[in-house]
Amino acid sequence: MKRSMSLARLTFLFILGAFFATGCAAPSTMSSGIKFGAPLENNTIVESIQVNKAAEGRPNGGRSSIGLGFLTFIPLVPFGPQTWTPERYYANATMLEYDFREDLSQAVVKDMMAAGLARSVSYNPFESRSVRNDSANRIDLILKEGSWRRNMTTYCLSIGGVYFWFFGAPVSYGHTDLKFEAVVYAPDGAELGRRTFNSSIKLTEWAYVPHPFPKRLPLLYERISPELRSFVEDCLRKSPSVAASSPASAAMSSEAQSPTGIAEKLSELNKLKDQGLISEEEYQTKRKQIIEAY
Repeated sequence: MKRSMSLARLTFLFILGAFFATGCAAPSTMSSGIKFGAPLENNTIVESIQVNKAAEGRPNGGRSSIGLGFLTFIPLVPFGPQTWTPERYYANATMLEYDFREDLSQAVVKDMMAAGLARSVSYNPFESRSVRNDSANRIDLILKEGSWRRNMTTYCLSIGGVYFWFFGAPVSYGHTDLKFEAVVYAPDGAELGRRTFNSSIKLTEWAYVPHPFPKRLPLLYERISPELRSFVEDCLRKSPSVAASSPASAAMSSEAQSPTGIAEKLSELNKLKDQGLISEEEYQTKRKQIIEAY
C-alpha cells in the first residue's frame, strides 16, 4: 500500500515538474514574437491612430478551467478536457503577471506601425471605447477568445498511462484559438467599420519538448494580420477628410477647373436661364463665380 502511494506521489511530481520545466522556455509576450509584414504600398493614409486596450469579451472572462483534466486519472476515462488562458499559463510557467489583452493591443500597435498606415500609432492603456479623440483615428478591440484547449490523456489507464509519456506518447491533444473584434473610428467619433477576426491551430503536447502553446500565439496573430491590415486600410479610406484629400478627389477638382469643365458649367447655367429656372440676377452672380474660380 505504501509503495503504491509512493509511486503515485512520484508520478504526480513528475507531471508537475515536466509541465513547469518545459514552460520556462516561453517567450515573454505574444507581441514580441510576431514577424510583422512589410509596409503596404501607398500606405500613409492618416496622421495618427490610437489603439485602445482590448476589452474583455471572452465567455469565461479570462479564467482558466483545468479541474476536469484530472478526470483522466480515473480508470477507463480516455482524457480530461482543460482550457488554459495565456494569463494562467504564464502565471504558472514564469510566476509573472501577464496581461493578454494588453499584449494583443500592443501587437496591433506594432502591426499598424509596420504597415505604415499612419505617421504615428499610439497605445491607450484604458478601454475608452466611448471617448472621442479629435486628433486621431481610433481602433477599439474586444477579445473574444484566447486559449489553449487541452485534452490531457492517460490512455484509459489512469496513473499507469503516464508511463506512456516517458516513451514518447503525447501528453495531450488540442488546439489554440485567437478571436477578436476590431472597430475603427474617425476622429469625430463616426464608426468606419467593424469586423471579427479569428484563427485556430492544432497543438499536440509531448513530455520532453518545451510547451508549444506560447509559440502558437504569435503564429495565430500572423495569420490574422493581412486581413486586419486590409480592413483598417479600407476603413481609413472611408473617412471624409481622407476622401477629400485623396488623389482621385484632387483629379476631379482639377478636371472641374479645366477650360472644358468651365464651358460645361456655363452651358448648364445658360440652360437654366433659358428655361426660366433662375433670374437674370442669379444668372449673372453664378456666372461671375464660375469665371472667378477658373
